[in-house]
Amino acid sequence: MMLQLQSMLYVCMCKSGEGSQYVKLPKSEKEDTDSTEKVIAKKGRILQAQEWFIQKVYEISELLEDPSHGEEEEPEEVPLSLKKLRDNLKRFRRNLQPLLDAGNWINGILHWSKPFETFIVFLVVLYSVWSGWLFQLVLLYLIGTLSYNYMHATGLAERFGLAKKKPPPEPESDSISSTVNIVKDLARTIQVYAEIAANNLEKLKNLFLWRYPEATVWLFKVLCAVFIVSSILPSPYFWSFVGIGASFKFFVMNTIYRKYPRVQAKYDTVARLWAALPTDAQVERRQALSELQMQTRIDTIQRKAISGGADLAGSISEWDMAESVLSAADAAFCDRFSFSADNKPLTDWSGGKRCTLLDKDKPIRNLKHGRLYLTVDHLCFESSSKSREQDARFTMPLKDITNIRRAKPLAVLPGNGMSIEVFVKGKEKPHFFAAIINRDQVLQSIIDHALMNKHAWASNSLNF
Repeated sequence: MMLQLQSMLYVCMCKSGEGSQYVKLPKSEKEDTDSTEKVIAKKGRILQAQEWFIQKVYEISELLEDPSHGEEEEPEEVPLSLKKLRDNLKRFRRNLQPLLDAGNWINGILHWSKPFETFIVFLVVLYSVWSGWLFQLVLLYLIGTLSYNYMHATGLAERFGLAKKKPPPEPESDSISSTVNIVKDLARTIQVYAEIAANNLEKLKNLFLWRYPEATVWLFKVLCAVFIVSSILPSPYFWSFVGIGASFKFFVMNTIYRKYPRVQAKYDTVARLWAALPTDAQVERRQALSELQMQTRIDTIQRKAISGGADLAGSISEWDMAESVLSAADAAFCDRFSFSADNKPLTDWSGGKRCTLLDKDKPIRNLKHGRLYLTVDHLCFESSSKSREQDARFTMPLKDITNIRRAKPLAVLPGNGMSIEVFVKGKEKPHFFAAIINRDQVLQSIIDHALMNKHAWASNSLNF
């Protein structure tokens, strides 16, 4: 096939060459010789184009006729070398540093570490988004980066005093222990970031699979609203509004949320729903808890029906099936405190009671805002902040409580106060919870529940 194509092209080239040898000159003597030269030059360009085309066809045909060219060879097994591994890790860290520096600069801009610089960048981004120059702004940034690197490469940066001080080189060690430490640090870092990435991917998957309906419903409504608005507004205006909203979100709202976590917990719907999305392990655990709770209640109904002689079907029909499955908030609570499904918060305590944990000796310092939860067997406290301190989340078993009474952080304050003290076995100081709304009703609820479970201290706390 390829030989036939080459033969046909050769014949065409020969005919074109023969035709080009016999150029018919004008018969009229008055005709300008320049027109003849133009015709000859045009014929020559056509012939050159034909020759170039034929040459390319020959090259392509040779490539197609050699099927062995470009075959992938099996990679050779590379032996493990600690020295080469250490050198490659150092090279990777050294070449990754510019990207880390750029990320740190962007992070500093978004965190307002230099307010004036951040304010200028914020205004420039807003103007670029509104004028439709955001892409040009990115190109300008890349051009500026290349120009700055050119100044460093040519020595102009040092001449104008723009060169950065190079950090001192890290001391190199060729020992096996240093190499092992580098590998362990790398493995630890990969483990941490792999876990974060896996958790986020599982949350994203569960978001689209309706494993947490509250978040999925919110996403569905937002997507519908965005689709309607994008269909009505022209594209330039739509993307301008999106860019302005994103700018205010990253530069203004996130700064407020970082400074005031309680504001974020109340108004940042995206962060709140994302934090509440379960991973696969949490979904499996919640399903197991729900099945266990359902089986426990079925067993209870069966025992009641057998002992009371009632109809089992009638007993089950009276049971509210919605209560057999843990709510999302109760399931999350059980996950955080490692409780079973039977130890979920009581009905009136599902969302907790707002309070402030403080030290009575130093009531102005070490304030921790949070919530109190009452379960079947425990009184629990959880701080609103994401602190990892020991008292950020703890439990007080009802059987270990010795007394509960009303209290005030300062005796000079008027009224009966809004605080309670909880005395626990083995604790030198009682837990002091202040700023409880409807304190007396909350305390009465705790005591009533303790009386129902026949805790001795409850009768002593009746006259609180």
